[in-house]
Amino acid sequence: MAKEECFIIAREGVSGGTGTLSLRLFEYIKQEGGRCVYLCCENNAPQNYALMERVVDEIVCVQDISFTKQFDSIKNKYKSFCFLTYSIAEYVAISTLRNKCDKIKRVIYYVVHDYAFSIPPSLQLNKFRRTIIPVFQRLKYRKLVSTLMVNRSIVFMDDISLMETKKNLRIGNLPSIVQLLPINIPNLLPEDFKVIKRHKPFTIGTMCRMEFPMKGYVLGLIDKICELSNVYDIRLILVGDGPGRVLVEEKLNCLPTNNRGKIEYIRSLPYSEIGNFYSQCDLALGMGTMLLDASINKVLAVPVRSYTNDLVVSALFLDKVEWLLFDKMDEKPFEGILSYLLALEDDEFNLLVERQFLNVRNAYNINDFIRLLQDNSVGANTLNSRELWFFKMLNKII
Repeated sequence: MAKEECFIIAREGVSGGTGTLSLRLFEYIKQEGGRCVYLCCENNAPQNYALMERVVDEIVCVQDISFTKQFDSIKNKYKSFCFLTYSIAEYVAISTLRNKCDKIKRVIYYVVHDYAFSIPPSLQLNKFRRTIIPVFQRLKYRKLVSTLMVNRSIVFMDDISLMETKKNLRIGNLPSIVQLLPINIPNLLPEDFKVIKRHKPFTIGTMCRMEFPMKGYVLGLIDKICELSNVYDIRLILVGDGPGRVLVEEKLNCLPTNNRGKIEYIRSLPYSEIGNFYSQCDLALGMGTMLLDASINKVLAVPVRSYTNDLVVSALFLDKVEWLLFDKMDEKPFEGILSYLLALEDDEFNLLVERQFLNVRNAYNINDFIRLLQDNSVGANTLNSRELWFFKMLNKII
């Protein structure tokens, strides 16, 4: 990235997986001598916010979803800008700014969820709503997303998010960009995996922002640990905060004493202590960046299904590391995975951990993502004023 160009991420808050993803990108760009700024509307994760302040050149937090106030405060400090956004609303807001400021050279929308433009199949809706909502979604998003694909302004984090988008919006064979999540891979040697020792009790961990129904699997996981801890020597470390925290705490407080003792709940954890969390885990359950963080911290991972209050999982992450979300074609009973892992000898278990790490190392590389940000053809053609006006009108109507 040219030194005179400032890389900006515009996002509503600083929490969750996209918060840690942003930190990862900023750390790398700063190491390479680049400039970066974070624009947000609220500080919804103080620990992430404090870390962000130490990494970026500036962080501007103002309650303005148009990002006008935030951008106005920094636009005269840098020669040009490349923006990254994680939602269609943020992309439209920054594209509107770009039409008023030619210093914004590129705007990229990075799709980080497979249901960005579709209804999760596990979401409880009646037949009428499940039929009519996709019709409205197609009316609202089809032309917009198609334009972004043709313009090379939208990037999908994996094949699942691309396939779900094309399927739900009924988009044909348009050019598309898939770029796996950026991650710094440490240099680990074979002997680093031979010394892994499983904990007693066998420890399962999950870490997420408590947003329901999307992260409803947490509730199902609590139930499953209570059930299986009567059969297996296991415990759970649960980390997370957010709007669903009260529901989780109420559920934990209602558990019998013997079950409650099997679950450790940590409300929040600084980004700098993620490694310590994984050092206490033998198996990690989650989605997105958590699967990658587990892999580079030498912990086996299992993807979970979103938008359900049950624990629904697919096979071990190690054999399909390009899929960062639940694979409905590869659903497995969690107890079957657990019993299989517990029955393994230490050297067999450690070989699985090493295989997962090697597969992640071969598939993911932060340099590939940085090259994408440096590609002047990506994000250069944003929506014009007429296209933005049309979408905003649809957004008010639908």
